[in-house]
Amino acid sequence: MNQLSRQWISLLTKNPLNYIFFTGNAQTYFLKNEILIPNPNYILPANKVANVKIEVNPITTYKKEIEAFAKKTNFNEFYKSEKPFYDKIISDYKQYSNLQKQWNWLEKNFDTKINSYIVYTSALINGLNYTGGYENNNFHLIEMVLPTIQKEKDRSEKNNEAFNTRSMFTEIDHNYVEKPSVKFKSEINTALKDREKWVNTKAYGTEYYPDGYKVFNEYMTYGVFILYAEEIYKGDTKLLQEINNEVNAIMIERGFIKMKEFNEELKNLRNKNKKKKIDLIYPELIKWCSLQ
Repeated sequence: MNQLSRQWISLLTKNPLNYIFFTGNAQTYFLKNEILIPNPNYILPANKVANVKIEVNPITTYKKEIEAFAKKTNFNEFYKSEKPFYDKIISDYKQYSNLQKQWNWLEKNFDTKINSYIVYTSALINGLNYTGGYENNNFHLIEMVLPTIQKEKDRSEKNNEAFNTRSMFTEIDHNYVEKPSVKFKSEINTALKDREKWVNTKAYGTEYYPDGYKVFNEYMTYGVFILYAEEIYKGDTKLLQEINNEVNAIMIERGFIKMKEFNEELKNLRNKNKKKKIDLIYPELIKWCSLQ
């Protein structure tokens, strides 16, 4: 085990979020001839996760060790030899992720507008996903770290499409869900003030949603995917039931114990307000939350 590996394991042991800080800042440098060259367009993009914040880019901190690792493993030659594998990952995303369809739907159904998306993915990250963004001169860029496209043999072709769409959609729509939430942040925190009604506080990960506002946004993120699926797969009752059941089960397992009830109320409000932007049904949904 080399020095970088030992330090990396130590960082993960200290806090698993260091993985996000490390990989989330990878774009701040280019690797050229086994030397890391600073990217002038990115300066510490991944500097805060949940309640944890860093001030120094870990790629800068471990620059010499990373360069030594790249040289010892002959990384550049390895990457060139495996390029067909990486090209396949890109082509799969273009074919199966339906990014443009999701983007168009969200722009149509929310007031928020996003100018550009970048997707980072790797076969090494399992189900890891998170998103960040930048704004400059009214130009809004979103970055997403997502798993590679997955194809499960026991799923139908449409179910596989929905499964892969959900991974991307529930990152994209954070950027649309959160804007109206900010407007009603005080009301949301009041409506969900009894946090234990909404999350199983013993479930791992729920600590990253410490208040009603963040809990509501996570419910809404997955709830809006259900609204998208109800429209895109309209008429396919079996598939829609599978999608609803899977989303509810996953969220409940994560600790969001009222996901089924939340989804049903969100669908009910949407059906009553089909011509309205989703932003406009927030007050009624928040009111429902306050009565639970």
